[in-house]
Amino acid sequence: MTLFALMKAPAPRILRFSLTAELQREVQRTFTEQLAFFENSIEEVFAFDGRYSPESDEALEIAGFQDVDGIMNAIDRPLFIDRFDPNRHSAENILALFMGHKHSIRQAALIQIFDRRRIISKKHLSMFYSGDTFQQIRDDGITLGDSLLAVLENGALKFKSFHLLRRVFDLSQHYQEATNEDVETFALHNALSVLDVDGFVASAKPACPKKNLFYQQIRRSRRAFRQGNRRSRAAIQVGD
Repeated sequence: MTLFALMKAPAPRILRFSLTAELQREVQRTFTEQLAFFENSIEEVFAFDGRYSPESDEALEIAGFQDVDGIMNAIDRPLFIDRFDPNRHSAENILALFMGHKHSIRQAALIQIFDRRRIISKKHLSMFYSGDTFQQIRDDGITLGDSLLAVLENGALKFKSFHLLRRVFDLSQHYQEATNEDVETFALHNALSVLDVDGFVASAKPACPKKNLFYQQIRRSRRAFRQGNRRSRAAIQVGD
């Protein structure tokens, strides 16, 4: 599989890296291991609507994600994508790295976020250790991240951090803002006791996102209930 860079506009949005066969295998192994960790850390997936911040063992998903950048098309037709050339392209414009992976029969895109800390630049004095001595790095380079940002598969984008994801993709069409009516409805919910509804609405930021704490409280209550049930079943089995 080919390693790609998702670039800032207006440069070509996607570029591919030319790798040696050995490096290609190592990169693919790294992404595959990160996919396993990503999936094994998720117990439940929720549809993203801007209301809920997932916990460490949860993820969010945007169904029908619009792949306007052509990520899946690049994976399917890599030779149609221009190569990354340090003489023409700057690593400072890389937003994310991604590569394809045959996952559950379908093709998936495994995506890492990228930032300047992962750039190895010949503008600065950098060294590597080889043959019992340090040598100067005379060419530009990059390093891979240690985790996946998201997985795009079958038109669905699965992720854990909206904050990081929106640094890579424009998610405005998937992110609703709370209206005064939304805030008032929330304040009047029977699970809350808001004495001054008008004041509550007025104190809310005009463009505050729908991070509805009530939904998070429901989620935590459901989690505690399930854990309580598991403990009860274990106690019954011990008692038997």
